[in-house]
Formats: sequence, structure tokens, C-alpha cells
Amino acid sequence: MRAKRSRRGRSLPWLLSGLGLVWAIALLPPAQANMANPEWPGHLLTEPWTDVATLAIVHEDLVLDLRPLETERYAHIQATYTINNPGEATTVALLFAAPGLESGTVTLDGTQAIAATPTAAPTIPDDWDDASFYQEVQGLEFQVPLSSGQHEIAVNYQGLPSSDDAGVYREYTLQYWLAPARQWQSFGTLTVDVFAPSNWETMFDPDLAGVEAGHWQQTFDGLPGDVLTIASRPLISPIAGFLRGLSLVVGVAIAFAVTGWLYYWLGGISQRHAWSGGGLVLTFLLVMPLSIPLFWGLSGLGVWGSESLLSGAHLGVSYRYSRMMMMLLGGVIAAPAGLLTAIFGFVYGRQQRPPQPVIDR
Repeated sequence: MRAKRSRRGRSLPWLLSGLGLVWAIALLPPAQANMANPEWPGHLLTEPWTDVATLAIVHEDLVLDLRPLETERYAHIQATYTINNPGEATTVALLFAAPGLESGTVTLDGTQAIAATPTAAPTIPDDWDDASFYQEVQGLEFQVPLSSGQHEIAVNYQGLPSSDDAGVYREYTLQYWLAPARQWQSFGTLTVDVFAPSNWETMFDPDLAGVEAGHWQQTFDGLPGDVLTIASRPLISPIAGFLRGLSLVVGVAIAFAVTGWLYYWLGGISQRHAWSGGGLVLTFLLVMPLSIPLFWGLSGLGVWGSESLLSGAHLGVSYRYSRMMMMLLGGVIAAPAGLLTAIFGFVYGRQQRPPQPVIDR
């Protein structure tokens, strides 16, 4: 007759499964910690101020390019104004609040470069929401000579978006204030082109129509509002999200399997060599505690695999902090989980008996 498997032996997989479920729940993606303020100010970006109310903007092409944010901290901004001077030749003072213009360019009619002169920053109206959130405002003045007729003024510079680090990925927000354009005699049409990484989530206010992946465009009659807001952030693809969860589960499964099997094997050795008394005491005092770093390290492989699927360049500060805290918490949870797995594996290993021979009758 074959030896029957004990009831306690049949309960071991259920026990390990229960411990695995607890550990998997502990390794679920952490809630984002709000340690200090996760928001970081950017540049105040605006249309130019001017005191010449006799000139009209016939058309403006505004290009806001967020694609460089994939590899650097700045967005690229290009504004091209078609201006009509119905009167005699004059010199227009254009006052910008964009610090990035120090390394940018201003050209007249495609050829004449206009030099910038640092000056006092423009006075920001009190009714501009969140204007106080931006970095220190700096004024740059350009003296643009205009003869009678139409001219084209092109402005190219970099702008620092504000950012919110509360999520897994940092969200970049670029606000471009259109309100100063109301100081001109009139404003004709505005064409806005926005470029952003095609695999990012991008939101607008006001809405823009999609042209192709990563490109949006809209033409407005007059100004659509006081401010144009673009927010963009990297996305975790569905495949990456699935693989992240799978990696965590696999890491936990490996931790339970390897730790349980190793101590099951050790228990079998202790049974075959008839360890008792001091030998068992030394095993529990010296060998059992090793299951804690073993279990923690093995389950950490799943965490490492999960985190390797994220782009480290855009991780939010709060997420980085919460991830570190969860790893430390994982070490705390690994202590009982690893010890219990090791103890049960060792005990069940000692309960195994050599297989009984089958007696043919």
C-alpha cells in the first residue's frame, strides 16, 4: 500500500497561497505621498506689452512645442506677428516678461535682428489667476523700428513650464497669457499650433483640433481668452501597466517558492540526519533569520522589474518618495512573511517520511 499524504501536507499550498495574497496586496502601487509642495513654478509667458495703440495685429502664428520636454526641461515657443502700421514710421517698444528671451531671438521682416535690453518687469494685473506662482518675472524690452505698412516680427525663445509632481509622472503645464494683446489697436486672427510627444497625454484650454498624432491646431477670430493653457504628461501604456502588475506578482511568487523550497529542503536534511536539541535551536537562531533578507530580496526583484518599465526622467518627486517608503515597508512585511514561510517549509520538510515500498500481494 502507498503511504497516504497527511492532511497537514495538503494544507501547505493553501497556506502559502494565503501568505502570497497578503504580500501581493502590500506591494500594490502606493498612494502618492504629498511630502512638501509637489508643484514647481515655471516662467511667466505672455504676449508683448506695448504702448503704441495705433498699430494693429493682423494675424499671429503661435507655435508651442513641448516635444523637447522628453529630454530637457524647456519648451520651445515661436510667435510670428503680422503688424500693420497705417501711419508714419515709428519705433515700437515691445516689453516681454519671458526670461528665455535672453537666449532667444527677435527678428523684423525675417532679416533684421533686434537686440534685447533688460528692464523692469511689466506690472502683472491682480486679476491674473496664479500669476504669483511663477518664478520671478523679468522684463526684456525690444525697440522695433517700423516703417509704414505691414511688417512681420518673429520671436523665438525657450520657456520653462510649471510642473506638478504629485502623480507617478510629472505633469508639465505651459500657460501663455494672451491678455496683453488687447493693448493693440485691434487683433485679427490667431493660429495656434501645439506639438507634444505623441505618446503623452495632452490637454488644452481652450480646445484645439487634432491634426495628427502629437500635433494640434486651431485658428481663432480675435483672442479666445486671456490665457492659453497646455498640460502634458507621459502615460503608462496598458501593456506596461499589465507587465508592472505581473512583475510584482511573479516577484512575490518567486520569494514564496524559493524561500519555502529552500527551508523545506533544509527541514528534510535535519530529519534525515536526526537533528535535535541544540542543532534545532541553532538552526532557528542562526538560519531562520536569513529568510528575511532572502524573502525581501527575491520579492524586490519583482519591484525592480516593475519600476524598470517607467521612465526615470519624468517620475514625480512624490512618487519617488512614496516608492522609497514602500520599499522600507516591504522590508517590515518581509520579516513575518519570510519567517513564516521558512518555518512552515522547515516543519513540513521534517515531517516527510521515506517513501514506503509497495507490497504486491
